[in-house]
Amino acid sequence: MARILIVDDEAKLSNMLSSYLLKNGYEISEASNGVEALIELNELPPDLIVLDVEMPGIDGYEVCKRIRKIDKHKYLPILMTSRIITPEDISKGNQAGANDYITKPYNLKNIAKKIENLLKND
Repeated sequence: MARILIVDDEAKLSNMLSSYLLKNGYEISEASNGVEALIELNELPPDLIVLDVEMPGIDGYEVCKRIRKIDKHKYLPILMTSRIITPEDISKGNQAGANDYITKPYNLKNIAKKIENLLKND
């Protein structure tokens, strides 16, 4: 089954999503900020990343840009999450290299469907 890296500084949401995805057969790794995400990316490469936009230090947009500069991760599916998503946010995410967006707090079935679709298109 696919490995998913969840990057979010909100432990409650991250744990909820991790538990749900584990029950659905995915392997999960977690990071609470952008620096941890970039380290985890190299240690245990995921098949998909769920990446929060608003984090301390390096925000999700910058993490996404850095990932896209790594040849072997150039096409890694990235699903960005945020509490508020405006058309400008979507544009900024697309420019950074995100594949899709979902608002927080997310419906677990909806995010699972987005993850499934992104993994199929990979």
